[in-house]
Amino acid sequence: MVSLDAGPRLRSARPGSGRETPRPRWLLAAGAGAAALGAAVGTALLSAITVLLWAAGPIVSDGVSAAPFRGAATLWLMGQRAPIESGTYELVLPPLLITAVVVVLTVRLAGWAARATAAHELAPAAMVGGGVLLGHATAAGVAAWVSARAGAGVDLSDALRAALILGVPCVIAGVVPQTWPWAIAVARVGDRVRTAARAAGFGALALAAGGAAALVLSLIVHAGEFSDVLGLVGGGVNGGVGVVLLCLALLPNAVLWVISLAAGPGFALGADGGLSLTGEMHGDALPALPLLAALPGAGPLPGYAWLLVAVPVGAGGVVGWFARPAGGRRRGWREELATAAVAGVVLGLGAGVLAGFSAGGAGGRLDEFGPNGLLVGVLLAAQLAAAAVVLAAGRIGWEHYRQPIERVAGRTMMPMPRIPTQKQPAQKQPAHKQPAQKKPGAEPKPAAEPKPTVERTADGSAGTPIEVVAAADVDDLADDDGAGPQSDAVEANPEDQPRGD
Repeated sequence: MVSLDAGPRLRSARPGSGRETPRPRWLLAAGAGAAALGAAVGTALLSAITVLLWAAGPIVSDGVSAAPFRGAATLWLMGQRAPIESGTYELVLPPLLITAVVVVLTVRLAGWAARATAAHELAPAAMVGGGVLLGHATAAGVAAWVSARAGAGVDLSDALRAALILGVPCVIAGVVPQTWPWAIAVARVGDRVRTAARAAGFGALALAAGGAAALVLSLIVHAGEFSDVLGLVGGGVNGGVGVVLLCLALLPNAVLWVISLAAGPGFALGADGGLSLTGEMHGDALPALPLLAALPGAGPLPGYAWLLVAVPVGAGGVVGWFARPAGGRRRGWREELATAAVAGVVLGLGAGVLAGFSAGGAGGRLDEFGPNGLLVGVLLAAQLAAAAVVLAAGRIGWEHYRQPIERVAGRTMMPMPRIPTQKQPAQKQPAHKQPAQKKPGAEPKPAAEPKPTVERTADGSAGTPIEVVAAADVDDLADDDGAGPQSDAVEANPEDQPRGD
């Protein structure tokens, strides 16, 4: 992914910088090779599972070929929502765990092809993306041909259509982040996008955890029915292991269906059946799938089923809590509320798209089997956005009015007064300054009068204040009798005066 940190490293790939972009045919070849590698890795993983099951005993199943490699090709196409034709019906039920493997491999390898060929401009990136689509469609055609050799498989046109529908968004997600326009856009709005993506990611984890917890709790309550259905369709050790693996592959589907039920619309269980919070459970002759044992009995739902509403509300609260910049930075409250609302809407619409993709059918009475993605997406987006905005507003208010005491003291309190008896720190003596030269014509400042000093007697008591006078003023000091300095001496020593007879 092109980022600001990777900019200097990738500038050498721009035209005119010393490294030329490969020719279009090499770009197409690189994209096609990446798609072929992803298809090979995906089918190899599925083949390892089917080979182990085949070694334990023959696999008897309608719609999936008994041969290990043909079964792996069929499952790889099922993960892309390709319909499996079995002569009497057409099964459409994508195991989302297999879909996730296909998506991750396609996105990662498409990005690798764009980086390896330095396709950081739009035109070369489009050529690489076209090569990935071409290779992915070719692999889907080969898998359809392999799966159809057993009589029940995927039609070529259906396989190509499913591969292109899933491949286009995967190619865009893998190639576009490697281009320079994407890096420029991220540099402009990257912080806001990262904040919203982080909030939506944590909300998605909370939403999935809530749906999975409700599903596991329902399976525990209906553990007896689950074991009965598993023993009925297992047919031996390898059959039981295969059914368990199929349930694990369909586990994300079941979690999305629980989320659809928590959002309100619920999901369809055939042309004449369904389950929703506002209605009741009704549906007959459901497929023998152990995960369906988690469904409640026919009739109105119990009162505690409304606790499922806490799943989208709690996920929206998580979105609102994390809808703030990381690292302690703050933004305006309007921007944080807008980020929470956008993250909630994006998460709700994304969950609706996945819920619609997870639905399927088997023709006839089971033509509609699963949630309505559009209805679930709209209602879930509204619920998540509302809960996110409410909790974000509460968080902002709490942080505003419950700030640490030192911040409040630093802004509102007056500085403490200085106590007179407090010791003052020792001050440095100023350096000796030379007397400034007098300006011509300036009058000299009068000298400051000396302060009187207090004479201390032998016992420590204060005596008469002694006034220090200048020597020039001594002649002016005369008593009222006109005596000079000698009279002062006589007055000061009265014992030395002659006594009269």
